[in-house]
Amino acid sequence: MTDTIATGFDGAVLVRLAREEIESWLSLGGSSVARGRAERAYGGVPSRAVHRTAPASDQSNAGSVDSARDDAHRDGTVTHPAGQVDSARDDTHAGLNDRAADTANDASAVAVEPGAEADDRELKDSELMRLYPRLAEPGATFVSLHKGTELRGCIGSLVAHQSLLGDVRRNAFMAAFSDPRFPPLQPDELTDLHIEVSLLSQPERMLFLDRLDLEEQLQPGVDGLILEFARHRGTFLPQVWEQLPSPRDFVDHLLVKAGLPPSFWAPEIAVSRYTVTAWSEEPVGGA
Repeated sequence: MTDTIATGFDGAVLVRLAREEIESWLSLGGSSVARGRAERAYGGVPSRAVHRTAPASDQSNAGSVDSARDDAHRDGTVTHPAGQVDSARDDTHAGLNDRAADTANDASAVAVEPGAEADDRELKDSELMRLYPRLAEPGATFVSLHKGTELRGCIGSLVAHQSLLGDVRRNAFMAAFSDPRFPPLQPDELTDLHIEVSLLSQPERMLFLDRLDLEEQLQPGVDGLILEFARHRGTFLPQVWEQLPSPRDFVDHLLVKAGLPPSFWAPEIAVSRYTVTAWSEEPVGGA
């Protein structure tokens, strides 16, 4: 969908940008040039991110509990233990993981392979930002990849810390090649790939007396949530309401995603909410 009122520009350009970024890296294959470019452009991404023969990540362990970072630049959060939520849509928007986010820095501030290719990229970026000035402003995004109804990768930022253009580039790359729940994307998967980009609003801290008060304040289908307790942290995009329409279930599963029991509650729990504007390609085979 396109919402120029909410964003000030045709956000479909973000989806096209994400696909072009993925396709450009796939065209380099598993060469040493690709690995070198990845390390420079994305701050030391593991070589498996662009190495086509690397082993698949252990999906059963990828959702294990990790320590969350408070630094917004690291976008850290945790995913729920594998198998806790029987929903591909939920897994899609489980989104962030520390290990992937920790390897990435501001892609827009780092030069890639020198030469004509870098010059072409800079010219293209300059032209895009001239046509769409919003791309030069800070922005926080999630890039979600699907094959049919199945999740194929999802990485994002909770807080804007770089240009919108740079954030989409970086998250598209990370979702395709460095989501530890999945092996790196292969060229033959492109034709079946469906890409969605979500642009997040600034998170706002919620005030509530207890869990019941929190649940009564929630707006199903509208609110994305960030839940934090000690070193536990988890987030759900608003799209997760499609699978968890009850506020109680939504909070239950968010607690699990943050590595806590679904019945756990403590006065020290902090919750922030945000909204998203999302654009997506048409799924292969129709709507």
